[in-house]
Amino acid sequence: MNKNHLFILVLLVIFFAFIIIALTNYSNKDSLLSRPGDVSKQNEKVVDVSPTEGYGFVETGNLVNTDPLNSAHGPEFSLLYEKPGSPALKVDLVFTEESRCKSLNDFRLCKDVNFRVGDGVQVKGNKSGEKLEVAELEFVN
Repeated sequence: MNKNHLFILVLLVIFFAFIIIALTNYSNKDSLLSRPGDVSKQNEKVVDVSPTEGYGFVETGNLVNTDPLNSAHGPEFSLLYEKPGSPALKVDLVFTEESRCKSLNDFRLCKDVNFRVGDGVQVKGNKSGEKLEVAELEFVN
């Protein structure tokens, strides 16, 4: 056998080894659904953790300017968000002295943050009518 034949034989062995590995990994249905680092479904403990973390309202959407002419106390913003079957929902945001905003893993008072129309945010707080008293606002992509 010459070098070319040996080289082709080695490539074929490697190729078939990859095929066998791929078939073995995908023969288990759970491996198709799990991501690297996921815990096995058999060992998984179900823990009920509410995504609202004690807030009556937790939604992700985009900031829109409620008062485009800027009121006397500065611009006012609303959150534009969607829910299945109810697109384009809007709630007016009310910031208090306790409202915290998170950007780049850093919480600060929301009054010290410059918002822009269209910013993607997740807002947590308590809703009363069409107003939402913001407890936390986090910028998202």
